[in-house]
Amino acid sequence: MRWLLGVVTGFVIWTVLFLAGNAWVARAIPGATDTDGVIVSATALGSIVALTGAYSVLAGAVASRLSGAYGRRAALVLGGLLLVVGAAVQSGYWEKLPLWYHLSFLALLVPASWAGHIIVSQLRTRRP
Repeated sequence: MRWLLGVVTGFVIWTVLFLAGNAWVARAIPGATDTDGVIVSATALGSIVALTGAYSVLAGAVASRLSGAYGRRAALVLGGLLLVVGAAVQSGYWEKLPLWYHLSFLALLVPASWAGHIIVSQLRTRRP
């Protein structure tokens, strides 16, 4: 069950970073939000996609590291969980945001989580 701890921890880290990052992007980029507070600027959305990739790599690395021998499983389960939750959340914004944003956002989650696992695996093999 150690891998489950990795998945939960990775998911919490990703969620906290994503929410904080979105708030930062909304404040940092002029005109990023509409009157409802939804981020609509292409620059802001592109920034969020890039940050999402970074958060997913980090979360995948944390999940893999905490899971030890089950790091591969944890990173893949985390990526799948992020994809399912992300698709559910994105469905609420489907009409408000451009298709490229939804597709880019969702397409990054699993491969970036996997990349985090690969990084951790490479670092493990390089230890003396």
